[in-house]
Amino acid sequence: METTSPVARLASYRSLLSLAAKLNLEAHHLDIETAFLNGTLDKEIYMKAPDGLNTKEGNVWKLRKSLYGLKQASHVWNKLLDGTLKKLGFNRCGKDTCVYLYRLENKFIILAVHVDDMLIVSNSNLKLTEMKLNLTKYFKVKDLGEVKFLLGIEVIRDRKSGLIELSQQVYINQLLKRFNVQDIKAATTPLSPGIRLTQDNCLTNEEEMRDMANVPYASLIGALMYAAISTRPDIAFAVGALSRFLSNPGRRHWAEAKRVLSYLKGTLNYAICYSTDGSTIGNVFGYLRGIGMRPTEDSFEGFSNSDWAGCVDTRRSTSGFVWIMGGGAICWRSKLQTIVTLSSTEAEYVGATPAVQEVIWLRDLLRELGIIDDSLSLLNMDN
Repeated sequence: METTSPVARLASYRSLLSLAAKLNLEAHHLDIETAFLNGTLDKEIYMKAPDGLNTKEGNVWKLRKSLYGLKQASHVWNKLLDGTLKKLGFNRCGKDTCVYLYRLENKFIILAVHVDDMLIVSNSNLKLTEMKLNLTKYFKVKDLGEVKFLLGIEVIRDRKSGLIELSQQVYINQLLKRFNVQDIKAATTPLSPGIRLTQDNCLTNEEEMRDMANVPYASLIGALMYAAISTRPDIAFAVGALSRFLSNPGRRHWAEAKRVLSYLKGTLNYAICYSTDGSTIGNVFGYLRGIGMRPTEDSFEGFSNSDWAGCVDTRRSTSGFVWIMGGGAICWRSKLQTIVTLSSTEAEYVGATPAVQEVIWLRDLLRELGIIDDSLSLLNMDN
């Protein structure tokens, strides 16, 4: 029985918003109400009648449509949505199966799906309105207009300046309240300077275990992880390092996790910014088929770095990268390497490999969307 349902990558959303800023495209947000109730089941499933209904004792109901709570509900919904979008003329991308493209002459609509949330980017208001009306023939659609909030991310647009900013200020304020640290002093760095977290900081005696028994360490790291992968690459290394001790966190780990919160409090106004002209770093793409946009000098610029044997416990290295497009970060990662490298040169090479894989994926996705990029993607790294 299929129960999985794909969602668009966050890098895809950021790419589309960067594209919207660069080309001054419409960027709208749709929500499908009671989405899971639309899916048609392909397996026989029976349920007991709810209390209060007059049914014969022992009788059960056969479900024709899915319900919230069924394991396969998200899968059948995604299958239905995919079929509907294809009926409306959309083509599904191979590099991200939740990104769809509709093209008619020089008009296009790009749609990214996260379960029942949709980001729609288009160069035609008329086609955008027409697509929304067509969707209402199949589903109950809530038109949220120009995108303001998407997946917990605030989208701030200044069309006069050609800017789109992605911020999680609201989300971070919620975290400060949730973990009761609203009055914490702001820190200037995500981790304490010179700190090296190791297994020696883990719990070793009963007294420490009692102190840490009710500490929501895993919950805090999970909450910080969403910020780190969404709009805050500056805490990616800290969250990655702290997540290595989820099974047995010590007092020092907890103190450093709270320090990440204090750093976020001091940098609430930080946001990823995409612009019309971008900057020397990340001037965007080549040209769009049929639109006549010519290639610029640099479509993507990336930065990759690695320490060497930075993990005291395993002697493995931590590497990270970031790719910039339209003046803002599109994709990034900080991760402990899976092997022990024998030199700093090898550690840098191993760290650069996923960076190159990421930009190849990103270029292929944009090429599927009809964006031709003839320029080179520059990766800066230590040699």
